Amino acid sequence: MLADLWSRNAILQCSHNRESLTFVGALYFGSVDDDAVFDPTRLAPLSAQIKLKIKPDTSAERHLRRPISIPRAGNLPHFALVMELGTEALHENGSNVKTTISSPVSDEEFYGCEKTLRDAQKQLLELKVKKAKEPDIDVQKKKVEEKQQAMNACNRYLVSIRGASPNVYSILEEAKIAHEFQNFLGMVSPLAVNSEDEIQSMMPLRQLNRDTPYTTWMRRFYDGS
Repeated sequence: MLADLWSRNAILQCSHNRESLTFVGALYFGSVDDDAVFDPTRLAPLSAQIKLKIKPDTSAERHLRRPISIPRAGNLPHFALVMELGTEALHENGSNVKTTISSPVSDEEFYGCEKTLRDAQKQLLELKVKKAKEPDIDVQKKKVEEKQQAMNACNRYLVSIRGASPNVYSILEEAKIAHEFQNFLGMVSPLAVNSEDEIQSMMPLRQLNRDTPYTTWMRRFYDGS
C-alpha cells in the first residue's frame, strides 16, 4: 500500500473519530536519482492524527501508532505527526510545537523489541483460547499495550503541534489563506464534535445488518422526492 501512496503522491484517510490514527502517508529512504531503481523495501509510513478538541489531549502522542496492516520494513525511521487544531495551549516546553526523537537503536535492538511484542501478543491469544480468568487476561493486555508503545516509540520521530494560526503554520500567510482556513475550521469543528447522530459511521465493506449503526443513515435518508 505504501508503494501505491508514494507513486500517486497521495495520503490515505482512515476512519473518522478514532483516537489513534487519522491518515497515513509514505516516506521513501531510497535514492530518487533519475537512473535509480525504485526499492519498495525502503518505504516507511507517516502516521498522523488531527484533533479539534478545545482542551489539549495529553494522551494523543501515546495513542498514535503506525497502521497495524502496514509492517515496518526493518529498522527504518517512523515519522509521526499530531496536529491539535482546536487548542492554543502550550506544551510543557513552553511552545506550540514539540519534537520527540527516540534514541538510535541497532537492528538487533529493533528486532528484539519486535519479537518481545509478538511474544506478548501470542501469550494473550493463548490465554483467550484457554478461556483464562479475566484478571489474567487484563494483566496480559496491559503487557501487550506496554510492548506496543515501546515498539511504536522505537526509532520514531514525533512532531506534536497545537494551534491553527499563522504563528504556528506560516504557510497559511505565504499562501494567503489564513482567513479562509479559520473559516473552514469554524465550520467543521462543531460537526466533528457532534457528528455521530448527524452522519453516522460510513465504513466500506461492513455487513449490511439492520441491527448495526452502520446503515442507520440509509434508513433516515430522504431525497425529497
